[in-house]
Order: sequence, then C-alpha cells, then structure tokens
Amino acid sequence: MLFTEYTAQINSILENPSLENLDLLTAFYLGLKTGNPDSPLLPELRSKVEALYAIKRALKFLDRFLVVSGSNNLTPKTKEIVLVSENPLTILAKVNEISGKTDATRLIEPFADRILDPVFHEEFLAYEAEAHHVVVGALIKRLEPVVEKMAYDLPSVHSPKKNTSNNLYCGDNVGKSFISIDLRQANWTSLRHWDSTLPEWETFLRIHLPESALKSLFIASKNFRQVTLGVVLKKHGAIKMVEATQVMLIKEATSPLVRKLGRPFSESNDEVIFEWRQQPGSPLEKWLLSTITSPLFRITRFRILEKTYDECYSVYYEELNSSKKYTLLRCASPDKIEARLK
Repeated sequence: MLFTEYTAQINSILENPSLENLDLLTAFYLGLKTGNPDSPLLPELRSKVEALYAIKRALKFLDRFLVVSGSNNLTPKTKEIVLVSENPLTILAKVNEISGKTDATRLIEPFADRILDPVFHEEFLAYEAEAHHVVVGALIKRLEPVVEKMAYDLPSVHSPKKNTSNNLYCGDNVGKSFISIDLRQANWTSLRHWDSTLPEWETFLRIHLPESALKSLFIASKNFRQVTLGVVLKKHGAIKMVEATQVMLIKEATSPLVRKLGRPFSESNDEVIFEWRQQPGSPLEKWLLSTITSPLFRITRFRILEKTYDECYSVYYEELNSSKKYTLLRCASPDKIEARLK
C-alpha cells in the first residue's frame, strides 16, 4: 500500500512533533518503511521517531529528578519542552521562579549540563535506588527501639485528629493575612521527641548515604525524607503513633494562641493556621514569638496579595522566627504554571 495520500498529514506532524503524536508517527514510519521504502519522507520520519522515543525514556528520569530536587510539578507538555530545549535549566529555573522554589534551582544547577544525558539518567536512577535501599535499612534498625518506647509511653488521649481545611487560596481571601505554626520535618521531629540521641536528619544521611556527586541533592530532598521514612514507619506499624505525636506537639505549642484567638482557620496533624488581623510587630505578634520559642516550629505570617492568573494567587511569606521572606505563586494545578511559561 502506498502512503502518498498521507504525505500532507505526515508533513504537518513533522513540523511540530510531540509525544502526543508519537504513536501516530511510529505507525506512519512502519507503514511507510514497508509499503513505500523509497519515500523521501522516510529518513526524517525515522529521525523524529527516534528523537521522540529518547524523550519518552528521559521523562522517567525527569519525573524523579524534579521530585527529588523539590522542583514544581510539571505537566507532560512542559516536561517535553524542557527535554527538547537547548538549555533545560533556563526553563526549570523559570518554573521554579514562578512558583517561588528557587532552592530547587540551586540544587539542580550543578547537574544542568547533564539533564539530557542518558548516562546521567541511568546514574541518577541507580543512585536513587541504592540510596533508598541503604537508608531504609539503616532506619529500620535505628528506629526499632524508638518505636517501642513510643508505643509504651505515648498517651492514648492524643489520638490523631482529622485534617480540617478551609479554602485558603481563593478570591474571598485576597488581601487577608494569616499566621501558620507548623512542625519542621514533622515525622523525624516526632521520632526525636522520643529519643534525643537521634541526630538531625541531614546528619543521619551524611553518615549513611553512599558517596556521590548526587549526595547533597538527596540530603536536601524533602521527597526522599518523606518516602524513606514513610516506608519504615509503615513497616514498624508506627504511622499513627507518629501522627499522634505530631498532634501532641502542635497542640502543646499552639494552645495558648487558641485561647487568645479562638478556633483556627484550618489545622492538620503538624500545622495550625489562624487568620491574622494584627499589624507586623504588634504586641500580639511579639507575645506569640515569646511564647513559641522552640526551633522545632516554623512561624510564618503570609498575605494573599492578588489573583494573578486564572486559579493562581500570589502569596507573600515571612518566617517570623527566621530571616526568610519570599513570594510564591499558589496554583490549583500544574497546567497553570505551564501557561505562565508562554
């Protein structure tokens, strides 16, 4: 069968090839190779198909790389844009800038010139698997006595509460300010509450992670901490006990504020948010900082500035017990971030 009648359609797709039409391009290529092997379209079609398959393989790496580095979630189309660009870091940095995750850009910058390198893809995925295996093994052994102590000493009255969350990022709250008190590294902090000899998480990883240029990336990775601890806590049957500890710690820290301000705007196991009508530096704010002094808690005042794009809101954050100040874009879904790239 000749494919000359499809020439216009093939040419149209070749002008703007993407993973969305990879299956169609592959079918055209295989059919053309069999039915019309002398077609002048064949070399270009083969080249495009091979390039798209390389992108498809690279997406598996990019998914993990973005998650581990703490970069913003991307839609499939944006990931494809990253992989076919001459300078992927520029696009990733733009995405992180839009969503306020500049720390993620700093983490991935040393590897920017290897983002498109298949050898690096294999190295990264292999290191992630090894790191996960080593750290989970070390955690299982180290946390066993901690879990036993927690099970024996944890007061039964501190059962985990259900999350209560109002719609924070919405038009009704534009111009309003809020105060958040949240437990830093909540799972690990809860375990250290029961065993003060547990080192800080970063120190634990420095001891146990295999040596590699990637080591610093995994030490700083929130996702790696959550995944490895989640596996171990589930194996020990300790998830509910850790959640109960979070509730206990956050309740002890915020109960004076509840007595002054009343019911929180929203609360979860490790965070409480209050609507905040005080001016910066007010007596109540100073009282709050003098009441919650533990470095285990992050106290953040934030203001929802404006609705900037569709379902996105610009939010200004100021951590009151540190020097951090930043603006983030809060969006309902990743495709809103993608639209800002155009």
